[in-house]
Amino acid sequence: DQSEATCNSNDGNDKSCPLVEENPEPKPNSHSNRQRNAPVSATFQNQSPYRADIHHDDGRFGRVVGTADANGGQMKISTFLDHKFFITMHGVRESLVDPASDEQYFFTVQEPLEERFIL
Repeated sequence: DQSEATCNSNDGNDKSCPLVEENPEPKPNSHSNRQRNAPVSATFQNQSPYRADIHHDDGRFGRVVGTADANGGQMKISTFLDHKFFITMHGVRESLVDPASDEQYFFTVQEPLEERFIL
């Protein structure tokens, strides 16, 4: 059930009525509000030899949202577009890194329905 606000101004000078484009140009690589607010299923598959903690990146220290067992363990969560995650070794907050690049694992949810991350 959605409600829609409308403005009724006869002279067009009503300052309480914001101007809204009739057909706004979509921004490149942007998702609609409906997609942005819809839950996304994200699966993290841990290929490393270490048990891994998955953290939601809150811009500070992160919040652990789950753990994936070593050597193929998986963890599935429900999240939203543009949410970011980083990975640490279980219980010690030491970053897990990509062995090919030596960079810490960071993931951003970008697919509207389901996203799969392999670490």
